[in-house]
Amino acid sequence: ESEELEKMIADIEEEDDEDFEDVVNILCVLAVALALLCAGAVVFWHLEGMDCSQGACTERMPLIDSFYLSGMTLTTIGYGDFTPSNDASRIFMVVYSLAGLGVFSALIDVLGKWREKLPFEGDVTGAVVALALVLG
Repeated sequence: ESEELEKMIADIEEEDDEDFEDVVNILCVLAVALALLCAGAVVFWHLEGMDCSQGACTERMPLIDSFYLSGMTLTTIGYGDFTPSNDASRIFMVVYSLAGLGVFSALIDVLGKWREKLPFEGDVTGAVVALALVLG
């Protein structure tokens, strides 16, 4: 009996370790996605948001719109209501989009692996919650 109990405890500990690794993976990828979103917003704001050509700087694109443009670029939604207006912004958008594809692909992969481990197969609640977290 004690061997069976020890085996059960070891199995539970192993499952807890795997669950902890899953949570850490999800949080790491979410942190990278959030950092990429914020960095992109700052770069877009710097490239598009300020006009310092006539001595005094004026704001052309508020920071919140830069976050919006960053999110639309990363998620490849691209409504088209904000577009880059100069060559530097266009080049950055291409590189940024490629980085975003990689990060969001990793996020979808991690969330998909986590979803496969959930005990209820027919319920899509976990996937809906994960999608809501990703899309904000």
